[in-house]
Amino acid sequence: MKIRLRFRDISFDIVNYILLALLGFITLYPFINLLAVSLNDPLDTDRGFRRKIAFRYSDHRRKQIR
Repeated sequence: MKIRLRFRDISFDIVNYILLALLGFITLYPFINLLAVSLNDPLDTDRGFRRKIAFRYSDHRRKQIR
């Protein structure tokens, strides 16, 4: 027995998936940003860190822990 989906059902699923993906991104973004800042060079962070992706890896923080 095959269930036929109506247009309302399909459109609800699409909107629901989009909203859940957006909520997931909003939830994970602060952690991704924290990871990028912690792996980035401290001087870049002090300058404002305009880019959202760590572009220069620095082990400065790892050396401070040891």
